[in-house]
Amino acid sequence: METNSLDYKWVHPNFHENNLHIAQEELDKYLGRHVAYSWDGKHIVASGIDYDDLARNVEAAGLNPSQVVWGYVDAGDVSNL
Repeated sequence: METNSLDYKWVHPNFHENNLHIAQEELDKYLGRHVAYSWDGKHIVASGIDYDDLARNVEAAGLNPSQVVWGYVDAGDVSNL
């Protein structure tokens, strides 16, 4: 059954599972960047060097900011302490 983002108050029910299947090669393109994931978690649809840059890029792409999932792709080699 295909669902519409308006049917849920939060993310697609399979977001986390779908997000795990994004290829590492794709994630590597966004290391250390803020990203917006598609509502279903299958794709990165925008990115930015910081939150404000990401917000501008989401809007410039014609996306509804309330219908993407905001995140960050950790560079892995940088401590978050």
